[in-house]
Amino acid sequence: MVDTPSSDLGSFRKLLDESTDAIAVHRDDKIIYANPAALKLFGYERLDQVLGRSPFDFVSPHYRDIVARRIFKEYAGSATAEIEERMLHASGR
Repeated sequence: MVDTPSSDLGSFRKLLDESTDAIAVHRDDKIIYANPAALKLFGYERLDQVLGRSPFDFVSPHYRDIVARRIFKEYAGSATAEIEERMLHASGR
């Protein structure tokens, strides 16, 4: 593990928090971070509404196999091309 000063981690967190791009981080099939843009995109108001949930909870059932294969490839170090995926909103739309 890289020894990173806490000020660097704070700066990185600030960068993620202020990004207009939706960013969510998951580990072991659990969301461990989502920035305000991700919360807004998926229709949630608070981080605790998504923390600990599977990222697949936010993916349309028709796309879950595709997304799972893409995640597996990324973990294996293979690049994946960008694709359009259908996601799920808190409102059900």
